[in-house]
Amino acid sequence: MGRTSYAGVAIFLLSFCFCHNSALDIPSQKDFLCSIFNATEKELAVIVAKFSLTGHVSLNEIKIIQYTADGGNYSATLSDPEGLKAINLDSDQKIVIITHGFWSSGTTDWVVNMATAYHGIGIRNTLAVDWAEPASTINYVGSARATLNVGRLVAEWLVSYLENNATLIQNLHLVGHSLGAHISAFIGQTIYNLTDVKVGRISGLDFAVRSQLPCSSIRRNCPHLCDLVQMMRKKWKHITRTNICLVSRRQLPNKIFWLIMEVPSNLHVNPKAIS
Repeated sequence: MGRTSYAGVAIFLLSFCFCHNSALDIPSQKDFLCSIFNATEKELAVIVAKFSLTGHVSLNEIKIIQYTADGGNYSATLSDPEGLKAINLDSDQKIVIITHGFWSSGTTDWVVNMATAYHGIGIRNTLAVDWAEPASTINYVGSARATLNVGRLVAEWLVSYLENNATLIQNLHLVGHSLGAHISAFIGQTIYNLTDVKVGRISGLDFAVRSQLPCSSIRRNCPHLCDLVQMMRKKWKHITRTNICLVSRRQLPNKIFWLIMEVPSNLHVNPKAIS
């Protein structure tokens, strides 16, 4: 049955329900939404209150996490400048910043595993951007729009924290998954706008494609914002020609994708593929 046929059946059923509502037990709008979202009225009110298409993000909704070599971590929100001062980076090393995507967080398993893997090859400056609250909503469009503001706010903090030091900025390697790849691009864009300095590298892991994102495209922005761009997609046949450097699966023998696809943790992951 084609889409047209399904649409016709749906219209017929809706028409039947409205024409014979006296004989049917049709739920109220509130009861219907509660059943759809499997939520109580109170929980539904919270969902509705958070539903936004503007992409507004506040400083206390973004957390910077520093992962340490001993397996621990320290975190502070962008609204806590004193707490952020406790983040301690080695100025002589590359700075890796990992950003998660939709319905995820900066403490999810693959982020922790990736941070551990980077420590394993001697890269101690490993941070994560945790934007879990705006990322974990039923509204994908709102979360997608939030990527611009998350990237801008993180970039402004980084420029301040790194004291506008061109060498430190060039040491930045921004790694983002899905919508997090676009946040990485917006971080690079804002840093470049503020300092006229490009970050060292942006790696997009299974990045959200242009059709899924209602704001600026990572494909258009990245080549102008950093010295090296890596775009990695699982669905290789859907990759089209672009002006960035696409990395094929053949060039990734150690498959950093194992982290993204959250396969069993006993598989070996070598971050040198994107280091």
